[in-house]
Amino acid sequence: MKKTCFALLTLWATGCVSSQGPSRTSTPSQPTSPAAPASGGRVNIAQHAARSQEHSILTKALKETGFVNTLQNSGPFTVFAPTDSAFHKSPEATALLQPDQMNRLRKVLAYHIVTGVWQTKNFQEALDRGIQRVELRTLAGEYIYVSKNGDQWLVTDKTGHKAKLETTDYAVSNGIVHVTDAVLWP
Repeated sequence: MKKTCFALLTLWATGCVSSQGPSRTSTPSQPTSPAAPASGGRVNIAQHAARSQEHSILTKALKETGFVNTLQNSGPFTVFAPTDSAFHKSPEATALLQPDQMNRLRKVLAYHIVTGVWQTKNFQEALDRGIQRVELRTLAGEYIYVSKNGDQWLVTDKTGHKAKLETTDYAVSNGIVHVTDAVLWP
């Protein structure tokens, strides 16, 4: 079953490679394999969010949209996880939690999830090859872009809005979590 799910995700993710040359934007050829846990027992992405004091809004949104089930599966996934303060900074993000906004909320959450394990070392390798930003296709079918400004990793949405990666490369059983200071918009 795991091989079938991974094969389907791999087929789905084949559209992740950018058509632009490596001088501007590109997607690394392969994500890395899941990293070893930082310590102790391993939890999945959904469990990690539920245990985090910074992600109660994200956890509620994942449950209400059914994404909690997706993020309990084997993956692997990389999640760009906005904190509660990221949701509070944007009135539009707070409005997503209203029942009549469920479809929009699903799309926004899917825009924060990428198949594969994408660690900052993958992004750094791309920068070292002269690539200015890494293009990643999200589960929403649209792209986000990872770049670096000095020592700060940034993820940019299609509107040009940037989120800082506050915490990076948190290894969980089914992927990686990067904590962001802003909500990304598809």
